[in-house]
Amino acid sequence: MLNNHQLEVGELFQGRYKILKFLKEWQLGKEFLAFDHRTDLKVIFKKLDWSHRNQKTVKALRDFFSSIHKFSHKNILKIHEMNLQDEVSYIITEAHLGETLRNKIFERDKDDFSATEISSCLKQVLNALEYAHSNGVLHRNLKPEVIALGQDGNWKIADFCCSSAHTINIAKKLDRFMRLKGRDELYKAPELFDPYKPESIKSDIYSMGLVAFELLGGSFPSFSPSQLIAMKWDWKRPFRELPVISSEKLKEALLEATLNNSEQRLGSISEFSAALQN
Repeated sequence: MLNNHQLEVGELFQGRYKILKFLKEWQLGKEFLAFDHRTDLKVIFKKLDWSHRNQKTVKALRDFFSSIHKFSHKNILKIHEMNLQDEVSYIITEAHLGETLRNKIFERDKDDFSATEISSCLKQVLNALEYAHSNGVLHRNLKPEVIALGQDGNWKIADFCCSSAHTINIAKKLDRFMRLKGRDELYKAPELFDPYKPESIKSDIYSMGLVAFELLGGSFPSFSPSQLIAMKWDWKRPFRELPVISSEKLKEALLEATLNNSEQRLGSISEFSAALQN
């Protein structure tokens, strides 16, 4: 079966996609950088492996991937093509420039990432999240590594393929590996550790709050956000004097976004975005 075929660098897949480089393993298979000879664009080729999934899970994942295939937002990496048949299962997405927010954080001492650029980046990501949530989809894997600079100059959220739908019908079908595996736990909302606690848009808000903390502060906080605010933003590394964090409303929003109790947490992306306007 073609689905069991091992892609090789240099291979021309189906006469269209030239496999340029192996990128990484992911929850459902392998990811490659490829060149699409039909569009003359570099793309991300996600080869899917259903071999260790039961049929119920495979059907749920296919239904979910079909729903996110319809996404159209300038701050979400676009899915160009999907083939989810047993014989050949893959997802083709827009490629980015290779620069992620993780690069920006690592290189902040050498790179002039201004307050205006930071604010713009966060707003773009929040807009994308709000769009996804309005379509019934949570990301659940938000971290600096999956926020990338697109070829059009916009910041984009990648890896929605690793997310899940939070509409009841689809969510009930997804098995536990989509809930509990393949996620950087540093950014994970507390309720995502417990399969019996409900997840919601607040789970993404929590992760986004920590991403904002790290982007503004230059490193992941060594204490909880509430402790940091009480300590006047004392980080492992000196806090940059950025005008974007002078707003008390923003500080309050970041605190509320990262509360452990989801019931007390910031309730919507629009509230988070509004804090960045001040």
